[in-house]
Amino acid sequence: MPPPRSFSPSSWWSSPWSVRRRASLKIRGSSAISKACGGAPTPLLVYRTFQAATEPAATLVDVPIESYLPVNDEERAPLYLLDLEPFSRLGTTNIPGYIGSEPAETDSIISRADVVIHVRGPLLCVPRRVVAIETPERVQLSVQYGLPNPSDGSKPDNVAACPIGEDLTGSVLIPVRLNDPIGERSVEALDGTLLAMADSEG
Repeated sequence: MPPPRSFSPSSWWSSPWSVRRRASLKIRGSSAISKACGGAPTPLLVYRTFQAATEPAATLVDVPIESYLPVNDEERAPLYLLDLEPFSRLGTTNIPGYIGSEPAETDSIISRADVVIHVRGPLLCVPRRVVAIETPERVQLSVQYGLPNPSDGSKPDNVAACPIGEDLTGSVLIPVRLNDPIGERSVEALDGTLLAMADSEG
């Protein structure tokens, strides 16, 4: 049977269930990732522990959500995402102000996620905040970027530094845990615009 919602990635990776299933998961997952992200470039993975906020921050920049993919239906976690490279900026993952924190070995963000969000963000900026507002009828999502925290404690101008609509962007996938699975609820941006669901078939 599949692994539970909270487990150690290292122990899962070496388990007999993993050995039998990983090949088929990778094929299915590669297709889902490719379709979710519209082909190249291969996205980076935000593998971080964080609590989604319930409101946006005025000082950060809203990055358009390209698509979303509900996951963990029938308790099947999208473990193929672990094959992706972790998000980094200028070659480092130790970024002041980067959303959340490094997960503990026993905390698998992938196994607990209910939705994976795909964005293309400004290259010099980092994911700082994910907003998830849930009602019985809908789930509203937002991803906000900003510059890393300056070492001198100053407050950067994120709007000027993180322009939206540039030709050069970084493709990023963000697993997010919700209060409840999406189910039949609509998935929207904060302004009520319906978001596109990625096609995971094929």
